[in-house]
Formats: sequence, C-alpha cells, structure tokens
Amino acid sequence: MYTNNANLFRAAETHEKVQETYCTAQKAGKILRMNSDSLKRMLESGELSRDLYVEREGTNSLKKKYMYKEDKLREIADEYTSLESISKQNGIPYSKVYSAVNAYPDLVKKFGRRYHIRSVLSLLESEQCRTLPKITSADFLADDTRAFIDSYVDHVSSNTPRITVVGIVVSRSSLSSQEVSVRHKRELQNTIFQLALARQGHYHKFGAFGRIDLDESILKSLDYNFNFDLFDSKDVKNLEKLYEPQTFHQRVESLKKLLFYWIMQREDKLRKRMLTEGLSLEEERREERNLSLVRSSILSAFDQVPTRKNLQFADDETRSVFLTREEYVKFFIYVLKEYGLKDALLVAFSFILGLRRSEATKLAIEDFEINDEGFLVANNDDGYGRLNVPAPKSKGGYGPSSLIYGTLVPPYLVKLINIYLKEMYAICPFRSHRKYTGKTFKTKNILEVYKEGHGYFFRPNMNEPDCPYHPMSISVRMKRLKANVGDILPDEKRSKLSFHDGRHSMNEWIETARVDSGLMDQRDWAADLQMRHNRTKAARGDVGKSSYRDHKNIDFLKKYKRIIDQSINFPMDLKDLHTWEEMNGYSELIQYDLNDQLHENYEPSTSVQETVINMKEATSKQLKELEAEFELSRTRGNQSMKEWIRGRMEMVAEIQRLKQAIGK
Repeated sequence: MYTNNANLFRAAETHEKVQETYCTAQKAGKILRMNSDSLKRMLESGELSRDLYVEREGTNSLKKKYMYKEDKLREIADEYTSLESISKQNGIPYSKVYSAVNAYPDLVKKFGRRYHIRSVLSLLESEQCRTLPKITSADFLADDTRAFIDSYVDHVSSNTPRITVVGIVVSRSSLSSQEVSVRHKRELQNTIFQLALARQGHYHKFGAFGRIDLDESILKSLDYNFNFDLFDSKDVKNLEKLYEPQTFHQRVESLKKLLFYWIMQREDKLRKRMLTEGLSLEEERREERNLSLVRSSILSAFDQVPTRKNLQFADDETRSVFLTREEYVKFFIYVLKEYGLKDALLVAFSFILGLRRSEATKLAIEDFEINDEGFLVANNDDGYGRLNVPAPKSKGGYGPSSLIYGTLVPPYLVKLINIYLKEMYAICPFRSHRKYTGKTFKTKNILEVYKEGHGYFFRPNMNEPDCPYHPMSISVRMKRLKANVGDILPDEKRSKLSFHDGRHSMNEWIETARVDSGLMDQRDWAADLQMRHNRTKAARGDVGKSSYRDHKNIDFLKKYKRIIDQSINFPMDLKDLHTWEEMNGYSELIQYDLNDQLHENYEPSTSVQETVINMKEATSKQLKELEAEFELSRTRGNQSMKEWIRGRMEMVAEIQRLKQAIGK
C-alpha cells in the first residue's frame, strides 16, 4: 500500500493528468466542519471511502499517518448536510424529511451524520414518499378537532385574544409571534392526540422528533375525533400519567385556555341560535342545561389540580442567585482563562447587557452599532458602544432596547467583543453576512428586516453565520462553566446559578448603586433601560418612573451613562475593583478581609486586561515561530512541488490571520 501511495505522489510531480491535492487531518476536519478525531474514527471503522485518503509513513512506523484528498472532501462538504438544513433550505417540513429517510434509509447516501442532499430530495419526490406512514399527531387528528385547535391558536395570536366564560374574562394574554404560535399549536395537537388515545386505553409517549411509535393495526383501529364536551377529571388524571410533574402543570395551563375557549364558543353559538332560530322555551332550557353541564365538568376537572408550584426551588427566597461584583469578576476571569473568550462573552452578555437565553441565541453582530468592517463603534468621548435589541428578538416581543438610548456596552466589553470578532472574521469574513440580506424577524405587530445582512453573534460553527445555538444549549453551557469553579463561588450560589441570574445581579447592582445625589431618582430608570423592561408598564403607579418622559434628551443620556459608570462599569481586576468600590462608597455595603481578598488558588494580579495581554503575547510568540518556519521552508527538500507550494501558501494565510489577531 505504501508503495502505491508513493507512486501516486511521484505521479503528481511528473504527470499533469494527476491534479489531486492532499491535506492533513486537521485541515480535512475544517473543510468538513467536524473534529479531526471523529474523521479518523470514521476512517478506522471503514465508514470513510478508500478514495478519500492515502496512507503515508510517519516518523513512528507504528503510527499510521493519513493524507486526505482535499478536492473530494470539498465536494462532500458541498453535497452533504443535515436533515434539518435540507428541511430549512427547501421549505419542507422536518417531519416529512425525517419520515422519508427513516422509512427508506437504503435509498439515501450518508456521510457520518450528514445526508446527500440530492438523494434525499429525489426520495421526497419519489412515488414511495406519497404513501409514507403518518408519524405526527396532526396527521391523525380528526378534521373537526384539528380545525378547532387552529381556530383557538388564531384567536390567541390576534390583537383581540380575550377569552370569557359566563361573561367573566378568564384570559387576555396573547401569543407573541408566529414562531410561538406554531410551537403552541404543535404542543396542543400532541396533547389532544395523547388524551384521545388515553380515553381508549393507550398511554402513548412520543419517540424521537415527535414520532409515533405504535403498531399500525392499533393506530388504524382508534378514534381520533376528540369530544371536548366530555372533558372531565379522568382526562386530567390521564394527563398526569403521561407527563412528569413540571410538564404536567404546563400542559394543564395550556389546556385550560383551550377548553375555556371551547366553552366561550359554545356560549356564543347558543346565543346566536337563540337570536336567529326562534327556539322554544323548552329547547332553550335544554340547551342551556347541556351547556351548564359541559361547563361544570370542565371547570371542576381543572379545580382538582392544585396551584402550580415551582418544583425546582423550595421557597420564593431561593429562586434567584445574586453575585457580588467581586464574585462576578472572579467567575468571568475563570471562564476567560479556562474556556476562552467566546464563553466569557456569553457570561458578560448576561451580567452586563442583561440578555436572556433566547435573546443571546438570536443576537446578531448587526444588532450592535458597527462600522463598515463589522466592528463595534466606540463613542469618542467615553468609549461606550451601543446594542439595539429589536422587539421581535426580545422576550414576548415587548422588551427591545430603547430607540433613543439603546443598551450601553461598557468600554472594556467593546474591546473584548472586537477581539472576538477579529478572530471570527479571519475564519468567516464579515462580507459573508450579506448573503443573508433581507432576513426577517417578526411578531404579530412588528417586523424587523436586516437590510445590510445578518450573522448570529454566537454560532456552533464560526463559518456558518445563519446557524445559531438553541436556547437550551445556553443552559447546558452555563452548567459546564460553573461545574469546576471550585471555591471561586460559594457552593449554594454555584449549584443554583443560572444564565438568567446575570440579569438579576445586574439589576441589583444598578438599582442599589452608590451614585451622585442628583442621580438617585434616575437609578431605577437606568436599570429599566439596561434591562429593557417594558417602561410603560413599569411606570404605572410610580411617580419617579413616570417622570421619565421629561428626560428624553442628551442630558438624560449623560445621566444614564454616569449611573452605568458607577454601577456596572467596574474594573475587571480584583485589586482595582476593591479600590473602585471604596471610591464609590461600596465599602460600607461589602466588607472585604484584606488578608483574604482572594482564594489561595487565585493570583491577585489576574485580570481581564492581563488575560487579553497574555493571549496577545501567546499569539505573538506563535507568529514569530511560524515566520521562522516560513523562512526555513524556502527550499522544498523531500517534498513534492505541489505539497511544498501548498504548505507555503497555508503558512502565508496563517501568518496573515495571526497578524490580524494582534492588530499588526
């Protein structure tokens, strides 16, 4: 085999017909957007086709070395992708794509966890897919049942979502966006499907991706026309058997509104009949009695469910975790050193910018005030940047940044964000965001269109601007970040700390800030601006806050910045932080033991600034070593001409990237 490979390399040097270019496992992994170790496991298990790589002798004869055919790998990267991407890019429901591939796995080509795009699309267009088995609950529900759920979701997604029972308003809340409406509809379809089966003795729990794992003969024999008039306490008990306690209470709340809407529709229908059909007194009484029985059965069924309790916490006082400034600085520096700048920024975006999980995953680079190169613009006077979270990306669509003031980004955070972006743009240039010009986010009343392009700030893969994280992954990352902090955080805080607690801590820091006497009345409003609270609702019954309208000017912007300066723009160095707290009057609130300011395993000199400097020093050292290696490679030695030229070109590209990273 080694002889064949050697002949192949010699042929590449002497014959123009052989045009193949080879690359290392590390570069192959980058091309395929996968870990090089995973690629090697595929190779060793026989999953990797033999025409994608060659073996070569290494310095250690016991260890095999592999070179990969770059052009063929690029073809695979272009031709294979995930089922989710195929669904999204072609506008095909994911359930249909998954169902087709699951039913006919031999008809599609696969590479690792990715699927050949053309073969999947061909399968979806084939005759077999026209008779695919039903796999989602919506496929089974009777038309009348499905139509009622659709009617309910349309009602609570509208601008008139009120629901009444016997003239009493039981709900005014509405669904905030189309995305939420779709998710809510799917949840209700699943719940009603399960209850329909439970009424017939089948307690079904869904498989992966909502797949229905029941024998086809059973499915065909069941009745899926759910009679809402017969809803009673037995249905609630069935629901309890199907779900864990926390999910059970969530489903009960969803069903309450759905069933109350059913009662409202029944009441409205009877009222119209009485007005238009001229029912006799006996008929009216019979209809009213039937409706009263339905209403009583539904209301008493829900009355049996106790008030929902938060099962995660023992009492209200332990729900939120508040970090002191010192604890936050220690935690931030720990994450920066151990996990890198990306995760450190994720922490800062919670504690300093007040982002929620869903907002962090939707955040785009274009949501910051940036220049033409895609970097944050810092105010010339004070170094602050500005974030503008649009309404459709905020919680419920009602928590955007102020159109006048935005959300302030402290100077040190502006610098760290730009370092992160410089690294990102070396892999995925800012101009690639233009591909997503016109990307739209919307609520039922507000539309946000990105006219210059769009790229998510946090991405699993740097070179995929349109692929964000899922909100749940933020919780998973936070759990990982706090797992090994040791005694940096007290045990009771570490165990309960969540991403959302960053908002709680920031709000506390601002509202209790030791500020100049002339700013005391504006602290709550500055907190509301930074937190992006709904200021109209917050102002009700609060004279101080209701006076906010008098301050919509440059003078108030200066006050806003001064409050932020004296509350959350604190030094990210522990010694400087203690000095800053003393100067701003916090020493009375937080007393530090000067003999035990830091834990034994934590160096007093550690700071964000020093960590960034250390990162730059490491990069500078790497640059010098690479430049020296580049000088030594002026002669090609035993390498083939193509290998030598390609290696030199790769070194030039890497040298340029490192220079950009340190600002040369």
